[in-house]
Amino acid sequence: MAEKLRRALYYDNIDPKPDKALRYYKEALLRAEDVGTDPWSDEVMGMRFRVTGLLERHGQAALAAQILERIRKDCLNWVEREGEKHMEDGERTRILGRTVAMGVKLGELYSGPYIKDGEAAEVALVSAVETVLREKQRREMEGVREGEGEWISDEEAGGSFEMLAHHYENNGKYYLATPLFLHALTLCPPRSCHAVVLMNNVAMSLAQQRPPAEMVAPGQQLPSASTLRKQAELWAGKALELGQGIQGGERTDECDTACSVTLYNLGELAEMCGDLDRAYEQYERTKAFSKQKGFGEGVQRAQDALERVDKKRKELGNGSGTDLKAYA
Repeated sequence: MAEKLRRALYYDNIDPKPDKALRYYKEALLRAEDVGTDPWSDEVMGMRFRVTGLLERHGQAALAAQILERIRKDCLNWVEREGEKHMEDGERTRILGRTVAMGVKLGELYSGPYIKDGEAAEVALVSAVETVLREKQRREMEGVREGEGEWISDEEAGGSFEMLAHHYENNGKYYLATPLFLHALTLCPPRSCHAVVLMNNVAMSLAQQRPPAEMVAPGQQLPSASTLRKQAELWAGKALELGQGIQGGERTDECDTACSVTLYNLGELAEMCGDLDRAYEQYERTKAFSKQKGFGEGVQRAQDALERVDKKRKELGNGSGTDLKAYA
């Protein structure tokens, strides 16, 4: 088995020949079965995951998703059938945690350019999030048994919430994205560059959410668009303050990118409210900051926004009769 695996890894990573790599992975898996290796072991599961990774990298995302779905289903069936017997040896925790990671990966594959199946992506991501929440609730209610092992890390749990939030955001369901971004933020280190990203995500999902009528309870009054924008500005301001305050070894490129995006979003919020002078000022700040940090995309986006706002201001200045509220 080890020999077959070494050859598979060689043709996968060193001398890429996907057909040969796939053949040796299959032979290694068959050999593992012949010698009675535990099919749920990290070694065997790892080989199966490598097959899906190989397929994805070589343009076979649909087949990779199909195989990953099969592995995930096998794991869930094992947890339902055998999980109770393996509560105290850590196996149930390990395999159930694998299903969360696979759900997130499937969401990525289904959402990607090769498959583009938003419905399947949502099913996979919702399943991952529900698994995280159910297991967390079970442990809180029943307590953690000796030997059961740690559940997935806060970072992994937050990643599942964040992926589902982005899925809803990309489909215009901002009212569903907001609480998920907030939940991910509670699991993120409070003074980190990624916290800046999440706070900015909260801001923009607040600014754009419009819950459908059927989501509103009888007698409930939703916040107005202007109220939501004010809340969004507060969140964006907090994100910028945090991002600018992180220095030294804790600061990464993610902080710089997040600050640039937040500055730009503050400009967008001002533009949405019709305050073109404030919007122009924010876009100028975005351009200057992005230029200083070598963030070319931020410079270009800010420049495009400056030209757009400048055109609007000239139209108003020329007495075109355009109502400022038309830009809000």
